[in-house]
Amino acid sequence: MKAALIIASDMHDALAHAAPAKLLGYIPVVAKNAAIAAHFLKVTGFELVIIHQPTLPGDRRSLAGEIKRTQRSALVILATDSDAIYAKARTCFYSGLTAVLREPLTYKAMWRIVEYERDGFGCHPGWVPADEERRLSPPFSADH
Repeated sequence: MKAALIIASDMHDALAHAAPAKLLGYIPVVAKNAAIAAHFLKVTGFELVIIHQPTLPGDRRSLAGEIKRTQRSALVILATDSDAIYAKARTCFYSGLTAVLREPLTYKAMWRIVEYERDGFGCHPGWVPADEERRLSPPFSADH
């Protein structure tokens, strides 16, 4: 089984992100903060990590970069509803991110990242805007 780590202080956000992860075949594990997540990362290998804050609390280091130090092959998704954080992340300001998505996360958006490991992040070659869809639809969709 594949495991997904969701770092969210709000349980509502954590449950909202766990649903698409479950549909993709991941077992979601929720951590309330980066310190708890660091303990989980030392013990278990995660293929998918969803974060809400781009930097560590009280620090300027990239949270995704710190995750990538221990889980090199993990897909790290920044889920945010802040326009400023979204704009910085889209310009590759924070290191270690695989993708940045606006909240709420949808099954289709996460499927594209998991399947292709590149979509959803503007600074990677091959990113396709949503209005220029060139790929097949997912096998089923929980969004509709």
